[in-house]
Amino acid sequence: MDLCCSKENDGMIQNSIKITKCLLFISLLLSGCTPRFWQPAIWDGTTNYVNRIGTITEHYTFTYRNGARKLSSSQVETLYRIVNKNHNVQAVFVSSCISACPCLNEKNRFLIDSRLNNVVDLIRERGFNPVITRPMRNKCYDNRLCVNLSVKRRVVIPPVCPGTSSESNYYHIDERFGCATVHNLGAMIANPDDLHARPSINPFSGERAASTIIRYRGGK
Repeated sequence: MDLCCSKENDGMIQNSIKITKCLLFISLLLSGCTPRFWQPAIWDGTTNYVNRIGTITEHYTFTYRNGARKLSSSQVETLYRIVNKNHNVQAVFVSSCISACPCLNEKNRFLIDSRLNNVVDLIRERGFNPVITRPMRNKCYDNRLCVNLSVKRRVVIPPVCPGTSSESNYYHIDERFGCATVHNLGAMIANPDDLHARPSINPFSGERAASTIIRYRGGK
């Protein structure tokens, strides 16, 4: 009986060893492939440098003096700068910032409606159809009959440069250009017209980088 049990135990041990070896082999295979998929690729200046596209929402508040029903000229300029087709605007939201304070008599209702309609008309002049949302009721403003403007904008989100120490071989040029290797940065400074040394696949960004370096070399 003991001999039989010992043989069975030996068989179980052998099977366990085989299973362990098999699992170890599979784990080695997976560990060899995993870095390709999970570790961030290091941009070496020769492959395409791809930026991600994301969205941000910017909030603005327009206040008014006394009983004015329209924005001032400087406020209109600010609104035009904010709501601009060239700035990748995706959506515009407008609301009155009426607080919980008891300020809504008939006169004030007419005033806030006029201000809100004025802002909506100005935005439509820029080619957008704004979305009017419910009034905000978060706190008592000094000027309770103001108008809120929220703009959802598409932005470029570049990857983080690999390495941040002073001994790193990569340099962060700026938010639009991203990273550049020491070799490529040096080549671009030596010859701004070297297309292969430019840190961005966007030709306009490359032109901007080159012109900046030319101005730097010229002492301007």
